[in-house]
Amino acid sequence: MKRAYEETIANLNTTDPYAWIAYLSIVFVILYIIAFAIGLGPIPFIITTEMFRQGARPAAMMIVGSTNWISNFIVGLLFPIAQDKIGAFVFLFFMVVCGLTCVFVWIKVPETKHKTFEEIQRLFGGQDDDAGNDWGVANDSYIPDPSKKSSKYAITTSL
Repeated sequence: MKRAYEETIANLNTTDPYAWIAYLSIVFVILYIIAFAIGLGPIPFIITTEMFRQGARPAAMMIVGSTNWISNFIVGLLFPIAQDKIGAFVFLFFMVVCGLTCVFVWIKVPETKHKTFEEIQRLFGGQDDDAGNDWGVANDSYIPDPSKKSSKYAITTSL
């Protein structure tokens, strides 16, 4: 351990005055990961919990999580190939995708702040079918039927 430390210090004391920038880049990558994790990273999962009721939420979260990981895998797989082909201009593609996503969100995604699930359901167009089944984004299948006298839903007040 001491030898590796001494080699690192020796490398920093070389004639290259910019050797410390390699360590600074590592710090910035770590800061980026932290900022993404507390900023934009969880947005798909937050939006999903706002759009779906408890009954449909597990399936929706599975789809969102799978889509998120598959997309990350594809970007990680194709980025080096694209960078070899077009160099530093590869980020222009990501800039265009981010711009189009912002336009889509601005135009199509409604604001859900301070709205109930029923209001959000109306915003996203969830409706009941002829049999009364809710196939929209606000699945109510988790709500117990109060007319059933099952002990499963019984609330006891005894201590």
